Amino acid sequence: MTDAQKKQATRAKSLNSEGEFEVGFRNDTNTTVDVIWKNFDGEEEVLAENLEVGETHKISTFFTHSFIVRDSDSQKLRYFHLDSTSSVVFEGFNFGVDEGDSVMVDISEQDKIGVTEEAKNLVAESKSTKSKKEFTAIFRNDTQTRLIDLIWKNFEGEEEVITQGVEPGVTLDQITFFTHPFIARDSETQELLSFHLDTLSSLVFEGERFGVEKGEEVTIGIC
Repeated sequence: MTDAQKKQATRAKSLNSEGEFEVGFRNDTNTTVDVIWKNFDGEEEVLAENLEVGETHKISTFFTHSFIVRDSDSQKLRYFHLDSTSSVVFEGFNFGVDEGDSVMVDISEQDKIGVTEEAKNLVAESKSTKSKKEFTAIFRNDTQTRLIDLIWKNFEGEEEVITQGVEPGVTLDQITFFTHPFIARDSETQELLSFHLDTLSSLVFEGERFGVEKGEEVTIGIC
């Protein structure tokens, strides 16, 4: 776990929101865990203590309410995982949850981002929708040796290559919109790669999903 992820968990706190949804936190680790709400002052309030392996804790919550999870014994931070998004902090807003949704979020010992069937389906189904909220994304190749193709998923869900063969360490500035998704592939193998911003990881980058603000300039690592 990186220092940035630990800092994000420390700084997280809930904000007022009217977007309500239901979530089930399922313990996919090998030990008991504590599910914790970060309240409006950023303090930790334990919602479920010693959640057993395989058990689920269900609650109703709001878009901008923050949660973390710790190993009950060691108090080490664990990860939340939903579709192709992983983070040490769970907020409905950053995980692409819609108002009224009922979602199941896995708790894991490691960042589970990977090309699961679920993740492949998210990539296949993603497509751009109209948005007036513009921002600047700076995509950076964080791999050691791979060349990367950056791809926009257009309004029909088709792949349009923005640029090919981005070299390690090189960045690409892209003015885009909140609901325009991007994917990245290894130029040679066409393997899907993941996007990383703060504590969030996903095979699909979309400003709205990653909690970007209008007019913001953000740097997103690809690896």
